[in-house]
Amino acid sequence: MCIIWFLWLGSAVLYSCVSASAALDSLCPDKRPFNASVVGNVRQLYIGSTLNFTMEKNEQLRCSLQLKESIPLVIKVTSPQNSISRRLFFNETINMTKHMRMQKENVVLPCATNGQYDLILTSKKHSFVRVEVLGRHPSWNWRLLNETNPIRVRSQNRMQKKQMIIKWSKSKLDIHAMHYCIVINTKASQKNFCAALQDSLNSNTLQSKRNCLAPIDNIWVRQRERIIDPYSTNVICTGMKPNQIIKGLVPNMKYFIDIYGVHSKKQNLTILLKSTSVWFNRTHPGTLRDNLLTLGKMSGSKRDREAIFSYKIPPTSLSRGQVRFLVLPCSGSQIDVKILKRRQRIRTETDIYKPTYIPVPEANPGDRLILRVKPSNVDEFLHANRVGIAVSMTGLFKHYPELPSNTSVFLSGSYRNCDPKIAWYPSQDLRKIRYCVIIFRLPNNSRSSMDETNYCLDFGKNLIEHPQFYEQTCHTANRGAQMEQTSLLNLIPGDSYLVYVTSHLVGHSYLPYESLKVNIHQHCRNNTDDVSVRAI
Repeated sequence: MCIIWFLWLGSAVLYSCVSASAALDSLCPDKRPFNASVVGNVRQLYIGSTLNFTMEKNEQLRCSLQLKESIPLVIKVTSPQNSISRRLFFNETINMTKHMRMQKENVVLPCATNGQYDLILTSKKHSFVRVEVLGRHPSWNWRLLNETNPIRVRSQNRMQKKQMIIKWSKSKLDIHAMHYCIVINTKASQKNFCAALQDSLNSNTLQSKRNCLAPIDNIWVRQRERIIDPYSTNVICTGMKPNQIIKGLVPNMKYFIDIYGVHSKKQNLTILLKSTSVWFNRTHPGTLRDNLLTLGKMSGSKRDREAIFSYKIPPTSLSRGQVRFLVLPCSGSQIDVKILKRRQRIRTETDIYKPTYIPVPEANPGDRLILRVKPSNVDEFLHANRVGIAVSMTGLFKHYPELPSNTSVFLSGSYRNCDPKIAWYPSQDLRKIRYCVIIFRLPNNSRSSMDETNYCLDFGKNLIEHPQFYEQTCHTANRGAQMEQTSLLNLIPGDSYLVYVTSHLVGHSYLPYESLKVNIHQHCRNNTDDVSVRAI
């Protein structure tokens, strides 16, 4: 089995042959064995070796090199006045002369597979010859290699067709000279492009045979779709196009994807641009249960990130039109919620950034409701990672209180002291409710996990073990009060704090209001503008 790989006028070309049977030999025009006995003078070559010798007129010399692994190969042949002609054979069979890249006196193979390489030299006159073998690419020390920016890779699964669409952003290293190749397999990421090509040839005989039979000039015309063998390593070059449709995938498997750039102006230098992995399976919705909060992670590529939940209304339920969902965007980022029944959208809520109730009057016993949650816009993709969903069939949540329509927390009272007061609207729930004010102290010189809102934080007994926990005070709700308020005591001047107000039924889970960030001025006792506040 052999492979010859090069770039033809900037287009990636892959040429491979399989020497498994005599029938295939007649179909590979380049498979013409040379008579080794004619060239009796043989010199052995090794990676990193250099040979110096003289040749008489019309003398032939065979330089033999044995490779144990696939590596970039450069053979430098130096002679005065270009008095030496060269031919290169692989495994004493394949004439690679017309396929190899000639750079003056150099023979450059960006990826030479393992096997025997024979360089036949013929002298036109008496001359001195120098042969040097290198196992690295001529541009291996290009200064821009360490400045390559990673690219973004996106994928879309088509489960019914067993297809995957892979798209990636173009490399900014040299956008007009960069071509692309994908390496995809189910074992592990490849350490380099040459190893991927060798592994592909060793495991994918069918594709090698197909490449051998193709005309050399049309061998690497871009394929819109490509059927792969999921149990072997597959190498697909796409030219300058940053996308590819992959066919023949097996569901419920993890695929490792490596994107390589091929620099057509740097003697086919290959650069690893991105390595990632993708699960090719159906999205299994999170199952919702009555009065229990279910957390879900928005998975997928950045622009296709989504969390899916499913709820089956019991057929024997006597409740009709009383289904309510409680949505908690964990990070406080804006999310959109779509509710579907029988694949038809029945409710849509957009730009949800705080704990929100969503009634579904269209639901009936026996219906299955699907909730699709995704970030509202591009700016929220990095922050909107998790979401909490709870469902109730009776209108009220058994373990959670009813929050007011306005869940803002704000300052009230005087700004002249270091113990500011905060206020919030009380719940209209008739059950016994307790409020807790939880304060986290933020570091002054570095960012931390508490810099971002987390409505899904565990506000229970383990909260005091948090490294930035500062203080917690709780009190029972005042019946009939227009506003609830309390003072933030023992705050240190010059520090910043993240404040949560939570409400909960006695003995049950906490439900937060909107969070509040408070910055205490260093001289708050003598400055009327002592406190600055920002709701987040």
